[in-house]
Amino acid sequence: NALIYPDSTEPDGNTMVRSINRFSAEDISEYCTAAGITVNAYLQAAFSETMHRLTREENFVYLTVNHGRGAAVEFADAVGMFVKTIAVGASFPEEGHGSEKTADFIKRFSDELTENYASDIYPYTAIVNKFRFRPEVMFVYQGGMEGMNREMAAEFSLGDVKFPINITVYPSDDGEMMIVSEADGKRYNSSDLEMLSQAFASVVRSMLT
Repeated sequence: NALIYPDSTEPDGNTMVRSINRFSAEDISEYCTAAGITVNAYLQAAFSETMHRLTREENFVYLTVNHGRGAAVEFADAVGMFVKTIAVGASFPEEGHGSEKTADFIKRFSDELTENYASDIYPYTAIVNKFRFRPEVMFVYQGGMEGMNREMAAEFSLGDVKFPINITVYPSDDGEMMIVSEADGKRYNSSDLEMLSQAFASVVRSMLT
């Protein structure tokens, strides 16, 4: 199933910027290095857990992006934009990841995410046309956004939003891990974004403890 986030009863749209709090970007990076996973995989696992808790869906699909250079060797050293949209499938039993330890869940999700990236040669548009589904949530980790700060993030305009809900996470210059939440103003409001970003930040923190 595509991930369909419940519509707001009073949509107004918004762009919200907040930090993970309590743990810095370095704390998260050190945890991931010790666990043998990437920061992106860790945050993607936390995001999928968040979506499961909020929607209570056991199986769903959301979107992310890949650098698009893995499918062809000749792209490795090329200069240009090859970013591709990737559909990420997530499966949870009713009790979340249940008896599975958090570290094992993150590692399993990381392995599954790697498999998704390895299939990026298959266009997202072809998936949409074949299966007639349109996930509404896009999650992106921008690991190398040097010089990014709260003011610049807040200037992200809803006119650039390609999906009803966009979540972007990036490490700021002062070491915080920041969350930028954007939503379609015709369907969601600031309370929706606040709930989503708070829930995601809470899951990120809980997985580190």
